[in-house]
Amino acid sequence: MTETTALAAGQRAMGRGFGMAKHKAIIPVAAAALLLLPGAAMGQAWIGQVVGDMMAQQAAAAQELACMKGQAMNDAEIAEARTPAPAVVRGYWEAVQAGRSPAAQFVLNGRTRWTGGGQTLDRTGLARIRDGFAASGNRLAEQPVGFVRAGDGQSALGQWQVSDGAGRPVGLYHILFRRQQGQWLISTMELVDARTWVDPVVQYCHQPGDVLPFRMRNAEQVLAYSERREARARQRLAETVRRAETAEAAAAANPDSSRRAEAARAARAEVAAREVDLAERVAPLEAARREMELVRADTAAWEAMRAAGMARLAANP
Repeated sequence: MTETTALAAGQRAMGRGFGMAKHKAIIPVAAAALLLLPGAAMGQAWIGQVVGDMMAQQAAAAQELACMKGQAMNDAEIAEARTPAPAVVRGYWEAVQAGRSPAAQFVLNGRTRWTGGGQTLDRTGLARIRDGFAASGNRLAEQPVGFVRAGDGQSALGQWQVSDGAGRPVGLYHILFRRQQGQWLISTMELVDARTWVDPVVQYCHQPGDVLPFRMRNAEQVLAYSERREARARQRLAETVRRAETAEAAAAANPDSSRRAEAARAARAEVAAREVDLAERVAPLEAARREMELVRADTAAWEAMRAAGMARLAANP
């Protein structure tokens, strides 16, 4: 094999395997081809780089899955977004109370939105904000009633209560924060009247509300896959048992035939192997069923909480 041929073989094999765990077996093929190169050190270095890339991609996929299933960032990373947020909201409050533009508290880009009083403003309209929540006598809570940082770290979501002078709820600021030049600022703000239901703040990965639907889809897919694997293993075991019974019957009918006796032993050994294979597939199926039950329970609890909240608001207009 020439140097060019070996390198091409290695590249083709590795190229098919990028980011796909099921193709781990191609690594030895590529390695064997590359080790035939005169420049063995170059081949080994290239193998190391590609294997490292594949491992990094697998780690990234695992991290994305954990994020989409609701894994939060660590406390220090959450605090990095949470700590400056009250001062930003207070700055907004003081600006609108004084009739000034709160633009300094916003990330100013195409995603900037302020929604309240029946109008939605983009970054060009922040100076026109007329915030009824900031009326004289109303009070802004110093701390949020709920706050999370996205699992991917790119944004954060918080809610701040506004009350009147008697302490009665006026509404909520529902705020999405993003970073601009290292500073956490408001990206979108929605004014939610106290008589209107708004979902509480819960952990998300990329966009608010993305975790529970993903968990349901993922649980359904994993359960269906696990059921198919278990059914195939059970079917193969049943077929193997039938073959073993046939082989054992043939051996019993011809006790002097060593060939048939050996066939019966081999068939019984295959049955044992199929039983192990089935057992290995039953455990993941049971785990998938438990996860499905948990996701359904979480979904039902979320929907019940939302329905109860809406009912309370409707009963007290």
